[in-house]
Amino acid sequence: MLKQSIKIRLDQPAMYQIKLLGRLGQEWSSTFGNMDLQVNETENGQAITTISGTITDQAALYGILIEIRDLGMVLLRVECLNDLGEILAGW
Repeated sequence: MLKQSIKIRLDQPAMYQIKLLGRLGQEWSSTFGNMDLQVNETENGQAITTISGTITDQAALYGILIEIRDLGMVLLRVECLNDLGEILAGW
């Protein structure tokens, strides 16, 4: 059992992968902090856009999520790709 509370650093960069229903071309990269955009199609022909790369901090992550909301896109997944030990280092 942990005796001290563990805090995740909200002000540190981390690698994220964000999946959206729909198609966004590479021209949208600058809107999302110059992250990589890839489009794949499901077996039934639906486009899934994956946005991946480093996001500077949680505030920037929320900015990207707001942009996705404002575009009216369906958010399928947001995943932090950093190892939890990496994020908690130093605590």
